[in-house]
Amino acid sequence: MTTPGRRPRPWKAGSRPAAGLPALRRTLAAGLLGALAGGAPACGDPGEGGEDPSEPQARAVARTGPATSPGVPTATFPTLHPAAPPVSPAVAAPGPELAALLADHAGRLENARAAAEAEGRALREVDTRDEDGRVERRGLEVRDADGRWLATGPWAEAELLVDWYGPDTWTLWLGERMAGRRVGPWTCHDARGRPREGGRYEDDAQEGVWRAWHPDGSLAREGPYRHGLADGEWSWWYPNGQLMKRGHFEDDLDEGTWTFWHASGRVERRGRYEGGAPVGTWTSWHPDGSLASLGRLEPDEREHGGLRSLHDDGLRHGLRQGPWRFWHRDGRLDEARSGRYVDGERVGP
Repeated sequence: MTTPGRRPRPWKAGSRPAAGLPALRRTLAAGLLGALAGGAPACGDPGEGGEDPSEPQARAVARTGPATSPGVPTATFPTLHPAAPPVSPAVAAPGPELAALLADHAGRLENARAAAEAEGRALREVDTRDEDGRVERRGLEVRDADGRWLATGPWAEAELLVDWYGPDTWTLWLGERMAGRRVGPWTCHDARGRPREGGRYEDDAQEGVWRAWHPDGSLAREGPYRHGLADGEWSWWYPNGQLMKRGHFEDDLDEGTWTFWHASGRVERRGRYEGGAPVGTWTSWHPDGSLASLGRLEPDEREHGGLRSLHDDGLRHGLRQGPWRFWHRDGRLDEARSGRYVDGERVGP
């Protein structure tokens, strides 16, 4: 669900990227929870990089979040981006070991059981494990007046992030459910218990500011949700604390000016999105601040409909249109790439 990083975002709760994406999120709990309990939120990679919307990527860096930007052409743009804002060590630091988290969850589960029994409510405990003995789903279900069993109280729900190019990543979400719906704080942890992503739910939808963290506990992504959709300003940071990218979302789609930075702090790229599609003038710079490219993008309507969002893993891009100029790092014009473009194809000098 984590950060319009990778993408990111922060990722939409229970969402699944289209087939064929390098990092396919498969929520283990989805089939088990069913219509009454709903699927586990999607925990994306918090450190997603900023892709060039005019260049197809061999592999998306990761989930979750916005990547976009408009800009005014200039010869260089050496401005350093700000470091990540301070975050409470109690929130950003790596969490306790997974065993301690599960022990705490078990204690809260017992308290919830005792409270439900004291009220005379019919309840049952759900505790399913995978083939390796790891938790898939653990929590209580209470029967309502219509005889339906609804997830209520503390819940632990596993999610497996399937990587076609490497080992799968097992993660665990911890939070509360009420009548089958997610409410209050939810946090995603890795197999060591370290926090990956967290925020609040209201009536099964992400609300307010959500954050994601790098494995070392440093802030990776931060931004607000409204009714389950990324909405407002989102920011990503490199593990060294330098800003990676920043921009706005409206209803889960990139909107307005986005700026990307190199890990050194120099601006890498700037351009504009409208309704999730890259449009207008885009400018990029080499790591030393010298101009790298300048030209105009239009939405790619042919393959993807020209839209991309927080959860699209950076696979939707714009098409170069009209004059484009590219420069080598030494300032020489790249004549092989520069020229006039139509629908992304170079058609002349």
